[in-house]
Amino acid sequence: MGVLGKDLFDIDRPRTNVKVYFGAMGYWVEDDPAVIPYGTALTELLNLPDVKAAPKPGGILRTYLSAGEAAAPIRERYTWFLENLFGDAVPEKKKGQRKKPLAELIHSQGLDALVSGVSLGKDLEIDTPQVNVQYAVLEREDETHELVEKMYFDHLADFIYVEFMKGLQKGFVPKRCANCGHWFLQEPGLTYHYCAQVAPGETELTCRDIGSRASFRDKVKNNEVWQIHQRAYKKYFARTKKGTMSRTEFEAWAREAEVLRDEALEQFKKSKEIEERRLIAKTLEKSLNRV
Repeated sequence: MGVLGKDLFDIDRPRTNVKVYFGAMGYWVEDDPAVIPYGTALTELLNLPDVKAAPKPGGILRTYLSAGEAAAPIRERYTWFLENLFGDAVPEKKKGQRKKPLAELIHSQGLDALVSGVSLGKDLEIDTPQVNVQYAVLEREDETHELVEKMYFDHLADFIYVEFMKGLQKGFVPKRCANCGHWFLQEPGLTYHYCAQVAPGETELTCRDIGSRASFRDKVKNNEVWQIHQRAYKKYFARTKKGTMSRTEFEAWAREAEVLRDEALEQFKKSKEIEERRLIAKTLEKSLNRV
């Protein structure tokens, strides 16, 4: 990683005076060429009581913690903020549903004042950091260049605050898994409610696998169109197992069935009359079972 500017003369800095370059979608610590996604350090900090391995996001957590910085107050403060931000239960974003921007979510939860000013969280004794910003042109691993912000941090709390806020600006945010309670980093555009770690009591299935299955079962359970589609799907799939229907025939049927199902779902959504919905369901069932 190459940098232009004043960094050529940075020597003899205190151990905890860490230099960080903030780019468009991640940051670089000191001269480590590996880019780190925003929110990585905070996510690992939130999980510290639950993991045995030493934190490794560019060595920055290890640097501060080994120097005696306290993690517990920071962890408590950001846990409080994030739990208030997302509430007790945050559903997955449904198909076609607009994802609520994080800034809008902060505002709707009444947390605006906590992202600046006196404190982030319950502790009114903690002030937000006073940081100085410089700029540098950074050469990335792919030999392209990026104009980045350069900051120095003497304390872990200051670094975590900036990393978190820049992450919120870009759409990176730590979330607590609804299944195992582990914190995971959610990246821009995604709305996962479960982490990708192997679920407790499982050897292969992740919490996200389990959550997806549960969501799908709820969707089928509460919608007649989905119930009709799933009954037909299982019936024809069973025929492929018995050898009475070829795989090619089943795949052609499945593609058409998805189109018919989605059309019926759209009609169901627009219809308010019970009889009309019954007719939609009956028509779909007849169409799916005509083979």
